[in-house]
Amino acid sequence: MDRRHFLSAAASTLFTRQQQKQKKGERVNRTQSAKTAQPAQTSSEPCEHLWTKDLPHESLTELPAIVPSPNPIVALPPRAQVIVGRILPRKTWSTINPESDRQLLDDLKRGYCAMRELAQDDPRSLIRQAWLHDYYCGGGWSSGGVHGSWAFLPWHRAFVYYHERILARLVNNENFRLPVWDWENNSRLPSFFEELGLPTFLTGTSGRLPNPGNWLDPCAIQAWLASERFEDFGGAVNSCQAAGGVHTVVHTRVVGGAMRFPATAAADPIFYAHHGNVDRFWWHWQKQYSFDIPEGFRRQKFHFFDERGAFVEVEASQVLNEADLGYRYDENPPKVPLCQYNRLIVDGKMLAEARLRTNRFMEWQSTVVKQSAYPVQVVATLDFRHIAPGTYYVLGLASPTRVYTLGGFGAFASSGQCQEPAIRRFQVPGRLGSEVLKALLSQTKLLPMCAKYVGHRRILVSNNILSDVSLRVLGLPA
Repeated sequence: MDRRHFLSAAASTLFTRQQQKQKKGERVNRTQSAKTAQPAQTSSEPCEHLWTKDLPHESLTELPAIVPSPNPIVALPPRAQVIVGRILPRKTWSTINPESDRQLLDDLKRGYCAMRELAQDDPRSLIRQAWLHDYYCGGGWSSGGVHGSWAFLPWHRAFVYYHERILARLVNNENFRLPVWDWENNSRLPSFFEELGLPTFLTGTSGRLPNPGNWLDPCAIQAWLASERFEDFGGAVNSCQAAGGVHTVVHTRVVGGAMRFPATAAADPIFYAHHGNVDRFWWHWQKQYSFDIPEGFRRQKFHFFDERGAFVEVEASQVLNEADLGYRYDENPPKVPLCQYNRLIVDGKMLAEARLRTNRFMEWQSTVVKQSAYPVQVVATLDFRHIAPGTYYVLGLASPTRVYTLGGFGAFASSGQCQEPAIRRFQVPGRLGSEVLKALLSQTKLLPMCAKYVGHRRILVSNNILSDVSLRVLGLPA
């Protein structure tokens, strides 16, 4: 079987040239490039030849090899100035009107066409942005990348911000703001991205999943949003809850293809609309809960290429207030159907009463939808030596007659990140359905279950990789 690669031969050649330059000790003068970089002259001709809609999605028998990217950090740059004058809204895709928002849609299309027409060695090009994401998220920056720490939210906020600024400069419109994909309202890919396709430098099984269905569980979204501690919502020094759960489900199960791996995820334009929504959830969370920001969190330093092509340094403290970045979101919070979880009732008997320390989260919704399930945090010990990168997994409990699904996560990681450490405690948001609650109360023998999805096929994984499953219902005493 021939090896199929995500990145084309042209990208591989560019990587080889970059390695040769680095070996010779050559350095790129980012300051000079910042002075000379000009807005791209967008062509009125169609750019369909730079995009493709014909890439296959993942299969059981063939997975692509990842072509490594060059280290983009060649010298420490100056601190960036990230303040933008006007504070303008980022619209959500579910509210975009093809007629009244024609200018926004035209700018977005022209921006991506212009971005694809940039030379591949231009740091603003899509392939260069994909490489930068791989460096920070695929383990080049540190052993776990930003997905393994509380750097996840501020790093991606800055990354999407600079992507937005590059697009704005390419279309010569400082008022351009990137629309975000509010997948909690509609998990189907916005038609704009279906029509745009994927960049032609992607090859192999990079195609998005056809008709993936709705894999975003309202209980799981609620379990993430209702986290009252930042450690549970956004992570700590060596852990990150925001990088798991709903975020990885979108990467590996809702979109799939190139979005499954850090090396190629940011080559798919839907990546930025997706992470804009993750940022939107963080924005609303910040408004509901207080967070005593540690100095170590504020002083994290990251490096990016700005809209002029200049290499700049950004500190996390610079991106904590989205208004400083020139954008805002609709004041209306994300609409997630809430479970009536303040009382756990089975067969008419109230087993426990759960209340959050604050009622602010409940105020996010105008209505409360009663469901026969409750949001929980599923905590388990997992042997990651048997976890395949780019794959979606579900965790659950199995009786002799049926399987109860509790929660799911996507292994959005490179192979090295899945190996170290091999055995670890893992937490994902999920649901506690009334049926599994009855089984637990009846003392039915239940065993931990783990299964993976390839395409639309669910495959049971050896149960010895999963152990010590526990559930934490939100609001109940520990």
